Amino acid sequence: MRRLPPLNALPAFEATARLGSATKAAQELGRTHGAVSKQLRVLADALGYNLFENLGNKLVLTPQGEAFFAEVAPALDTLAECFEAARMAAPKSVLRLGVSATFATRWLMPRLPRFQKAHPAIEIEFRMAGRAPANLSDLDVTISWDRLRYSTDRWPYVAVADAAFGLVHAPGYPVERAGDAFHAATRLVPDTLPSVWDAWRKISGIQVTGARDVSIPQTGLLIDSACSGMGAAVVERRLVEEELQDERLIAPLGWTTVSGGFGCYRTAAALKKPEVQAFIEWLRSVA
Repeated sequence: MRRLPPLNALPAFEATARLGSATKAAQELGRTHGAVSKQLRVLADALGYNLFENLGNKLVLTPQGEAFFAEVAPALDTLAECFEAARMAAPKSVLRLGVSATFATRWLMPRLPRFQKAHPAIEIEFRMAGRAPANLSDLDVTISWDRLRYSTDRWPYVAVADAAFGLVHAPGYPVERAGDAFHAATRLVPDTLPSVWDAWRKISGIQVTGARDVSIPQTGLLIDSACSGMGAAVVERRLVEEELQDERLIAPLGWTTVSGGFGCYRTAAALKKPEVQAFIEWLRSVA
């Protein structure tokens, strides 16, 4: 039978010896100073001798502590390497995800590490969606946020949260009331949805005319164009959270909610995959 030291104390000892400070070790390990000090005492009591001595504001290893550190540090390195190799060898499940590039970079990617931390055994394969959702036969889930473009009756759909659409433009850009409607000098129009202004009028009841329409090839560029003062645009609120917060964009006419407008398309076969359900539940928690 192996006689092992107090294993929880070894990382505290190694970090303190390496950094010369229990305070710095506690910061590195995410523990309190008191917890690290207690673990050092437990280890010293188990060994029967002191591992450190105080020299001013620094902890210095005793000769016995130096000998013990020389063995413990590489042992912990080896253990960490073994653990990582075993973790990477664990069976992985793959989630094939369709998502637009703009939505991925502006909303999904900043949040995705939380999903990966909660579900380390699930690997995500990305397929960028363009003018239409990618072929569902090649995917498990396609994220949909653009209810102005797609209807929910063309593919199997599960709602995750509401969507909200509104007119945005840079502060100071002129959007003026014109009778029962509003008027903008330039309406920015995404290539992927030439009818966006008409579609928004139908759900919001707000008419916005423009002296001219300027076509923009990608939603991210459309948002950047609105920020620069090139014109007004209609967007989903999630895509411009940062710009609204730092007031590069304003939404003077408010937001029109589309109930269940943020969701996922998924195949019948995908519904049987636990990773699909896990991803949808996670989306609900962050949407």
